[in-house]
Amino acid sequence: MDQISAAALSAWVASLSAAAAILSVILNIHVLSQAKRNNELALLDRIFSGIVELEIRLYDSMEAGKGKDEIFLRWRGLFLNRLEYFAFLVNHNHLTDESMVAFWGDAVICWYREIFLKHAEDRDLTDPKLCAELKLLYAKLNSGINSTTLE
Repeated sequence: MDQISAAALSAWVASLSAAAAILSVILNIHVLSQAKRNNELALLDRIFSGIVELEIRLYDSMEAGKGKDEIFLRWRGLFLNRLEYFAFLVNHNHLTDESMVAFWGDAVICWYREIFLKHAEDRDLTDPKLCAELKLLYAKLNSGINSTTLE
């Protein structure tokens, strides 16, 4: 009877250990998923903060009466660099949360049209290396395709 009890106890302990290991894996997957989401949110927050900072600088410079066209061209370059970085992160699946990307989708389309296209020079449009990531993201967003699932 002692041998049966020992075997049953051993099987019970083995089952309990397996269940604990499975629970541990599930918990780790959840924690990693949350950490990834938090990292993506932090990236978006830094990009948004940078855009807001650039807008404030533009408005302050314009209010100070500095040369509007020269200031805008410098500001445009900085602004487009921020958007290019965002587009790179989305296009290369570093930002994969669809709701976060979708939140920015309409703004990116508007900024592309109003800041990039409206003030573009020929070289901006014809050089495939200039704002390549932004052009690709715009094409994806403008076509209505979910950009987070395309590569």
